[in-house]
Amino acid sequence: MKNEEMKNEEIIRLLPKKEWNDKTILVFFKSLFIPSLLHSFIISLYVIAIPFNRGLVLPFVGEKLQLPELVFLFLSVASAPYFFKLLTTLNKSRSRTGLKANNSQLMAQGLLIYFLAVVASAIFHPTRAAFLDVAGLIYLLTLYAIINVFFIFQESDNTRLNYTIPVLATRFTVLSLFILSSIGLLGFLLLIFGIHTSLVAYYPNYPFFGNVYRVRAFTQEPVMMASILSVFILIVLAGYNLEDFTKKEKQFLRLTLALGFLALALTLTKSAVITFAAAFSIFSIRHTSLKKFTPFIWIFSIVALLFFTHFVIVKKENFDSNQSYHGLVDAPSLSLSDYYLVETDYGSLKEAAFITGKRFWLTGIGSGNFVDYVPTLKKEGLYPTKFQDYDPISTYFGAFAELGIFGLCALLFFYLQVYRTLRQLKTQNPNG
Repeated sequence: MKNEEMKNEEIIRLLPKKEWNDKTILVFFKSLFIPSLLHSFIISLYVIAIPFNRGLVLPFVGEKLQLPELVFLFLSVASAPYFFKLLTTLNKSRSRTGLKANNSQLMAQGLLIYFLAVVASAIFHPTRAAFLDVAGLIYLLTLYAIINVFFIFQESDNTRLNYTIPVLATRFTVLSLFILSSIGLLGFLLLIFGIHTSLVAYYPNYPFFGNVYRVRAFTQEPVMMASILSVFILIVLAGYNLEDFTKKEKQFLRLTLALGFLALALTLTKSAVITFAAAFSIFSIRHTSLKKFTPFIWIFSIVALLFFTHFVIVKKENFDSNQSYHGLVDAPSLSLSDYYLVETDYGSLKEAAFITGKRFWLTGIGSGNFVDYVPTLKKEGLYPTKFQDYDPISTYFGAFAELGIFGLCALLFFYLQVYRTLRQLKTQNPNG
């Protein structure tokens, strides 16, 4: 410690005599050294690259290897000094090294248990899809470890200035959200002027809306873009009231959130409904007068989610399952006066996933294998033959079908650990 203090004093002594705060100067100079600056830059680059997951098609892995994975390779190299430093300090006391544990242990437990469930399913059902999912989880676990170790050393640096995890998460995310939203909205704007691009996807005979274009930017599907936008919007919204941001930065945050919400609405996905409800809940935390409306917002969102995705209400005189409504089942679920309540392909997929989960309740059908089992359900008359063979489009039903009851429990346990982690962060950062 004495040697480090002497080095710091030497750095400050050699600096020009200006009206600077010594601590500010020291942190500024420390930020110029690798791996700190390089690591921060590549993490930022990775977050920015997340929306760019379409374009590359490679043997065996198909479209699973995209720009974020390529940036990840550089991130791994830049992270090596952090892991080396961590390993060299494991046998020393934390009080001597200044290394602090952060709030990640709970989330790490959840990730590990879910990972073991996926591995177990792959062992019982050894297919290419299953092992690709295992490889994808290893990639995500490694990424989590890299970012976690980075935050550990950021928290343990006693000389840093207002560089908390909420601030870092918001700064890393807001630029990526701005870029993704702008690209998607650019594609929609070009469409208005008659210029068709791959930034929007065409969907004929969409329930309620007819033929529609849905924003997807450089993601593979509008659903994927909506998932990324949802996470980014909630992170930025949660970090909006942090005192670390200047007035101009908050203006940029507001602009970015507005673009994000608009782009999310234009994806026409069910996750947009839930995201708007979650955003209102976060907003009502800081504006207590709105809290009384939160339950009604969630009830409305759930009802809208149910009847705009899994069921639709159609006039009897207009119902034609073979032409206008090819995304609906042939037989209505319920008759109400002049209307039918008809199940969509979304609802049918959930039913098919539930049937599959009951049949393979212990180990599941295998991670990534549900789409290959759909033809079997079609032959048995348990899934409409006119519908495309597709994934369950549901995290929970998909986990039950592909991983079994233990895999579903592992997924729910992971979400519980995430919730507990967020509660801890909220307690430690009451203004965040």
